[in-house]
Amino acid sequence: MYRQSGKYHNLKGEEGKYGWKFLFLCDIENAWSAFLLNDLIRQLKTQGFVQFKSESYLTSKQIEIGSNYLKCNDMKFNKWEIKEVSSHQGMLFIDHINYESKYLGFKTKGDRMVIPINDMPNKKAFLTLLNNLL
Repeated sequence: MYRQSGKYHNLKGEEGKYGWKFLFLCDIENAWSAFLLNDLIRQLKTQGFVQFKSESYLTSKQIEIGSNYLKCNDMKFNKWEIKEVSSHQGMLFIDHINYESKYLGFKTKGDRMVIPINDMPNKKAFLTLLNNLL
């Protein structure tokens, strides 16, 4: 396994160095993401949507990306209804055009979609498709 900090860790739990093993694992992840992304784009063209699952310790969410919309459980935002996308501590926050937040997050109104992306098994492909949607 490797961590995002860039150090390779072997199965015994010993910390390794920035070596060929880390670069090899990064190449494997990039190749898998490219293969998965090609398959997801083909699925998006044929079915019109792609589904992802994000399992967090808080909740389990079903996320659907269509050609012009994003749907998460009971909320659905069209492409032109998304005001802002931000991320913080492994959560993706997608604000609707009617969302307003006052000072320090108090007195909010409107719709905000929260997606936990840290626990998503294929988050690189999800973020790439979301970037193409926006």
